[in-house]
Amino acid sequence: MKDFTRTIAAGAGSDFAVTGDFIHMKASTAIVNVEINGDITDMKEGDARRSERPYESFRITNPTGADVQITVTAGFGDFTRFVLTGDVTVTSGQTLVSSTDVSLPAGATVLVKAVNATRKEIIVASLDTNVETLRVGDSAAATGRGYPLPPAGAVSLTTTAAVYVFNPGAAAQTVAVLEVNE
Repeated sequence: MKDFTRTIAAGAGSDFAVTGDFIHMKASTAIVNVEINGDITDMKEGDARRSERPYESFRITNPTGADVQITVTAGFGDFTRFVLTGDVTVTSGQTLVSSTDVSLPAGATVLVKAVNATRKEIIVASLDTNVETLRVGDSAAATGRGYPLPPAGAVSLTTTAAVYVFNPGAAAQTVAVLEVNE
């Protein structure tokens, strides 16, 4: 999977020389036309499209009268969009504790936060520069074990237990961690 960010002029198109079987319109300031293997589909921000057969390239055309800025994710595999929305309420007597980002070496399960009896909640977020789906859980987090955390995804846990993250990839990945303590 790879992200591409481009500005496409009004009425113009842009070719993407990349192979894959899916496209996700991560960001777009307007509806654009996406042509894959001769089939054209209108796509807007948040839309995803899977091709029945792999493509070697695709084209995005801007049918509007103004420049459009897009970020598109393209490649092979199964793409699931995860968006975390909501609010964190900090009530009187609670503190918000931010931590430095935690680097996860390739193939390692790393303790990102130790047991904390005063913790009410912990949020673990995978940076959008990551390329691997990580696993969040206990010290046994591994391939197929733990909560899947895709790039740019986040999970909120209500726990005082130690929290670990597993990186299945061949390169280091990074997570951000935020705690709410009593």
